[in-house]
Amino acid sequence: MAPMARIGAGAVLVIVAAYLMWFYVPGGQSELKRLGAQTEGSVQYKDSPPGTDGRPILQVAFMFQDGARMNRIVTRTVYDAAVWQTLQPGSKLRVFYLPDKPETASFEGAEGMASPRSAALRFLSVSMIIAGLAIAALGGKAWMQQQTPAARPPAGPRPAR
Repeated sequence: MAPMARIGAGAVLVIVAAYLMWFYVPGGQSELKRLGAQTEGSVQYKDSPPGTDGRPILQVAFMFQDGARMNRIVTRTVYDAAVWQTLQPGSKLRVFYLPDKPETASFEGAEGMASPRSAALRFLSVSMIIAGLAIAALGGKAWMQQQTPAARPPAGPRPAR
């Protein structure tokens, strides 16, 4: 592959990854994230009952106080196993809820706040940025090698031996 084609391919990968990471994934923010009120809540319990396909469904019940100072307990499914592992009963978390519908509440990484594929898209974006930068760097290196002239013997008459 020509050096400039490598640089171009690397740039395209980085641009697509940046779009995915900074525009596509955040653009899919839920109504809760955009319009919801924010408060502090605490984890009451977490559970992982088996789903219909045999895989566990990661659930967290959390309590928060709404704008009317009423305690609400809501249970949400967590899509990211790493987030679920970090939550322990009694731990604090940032809760978003709709003031006119306080039973509609969630937190980062849970149902209502994230799509099931948002973590996968972030991972794909980071991988594409790394690959794009590596491809562009290899193309730049090859281009620089083409720009330096190879050492040639001086032109002109040769001395007799």
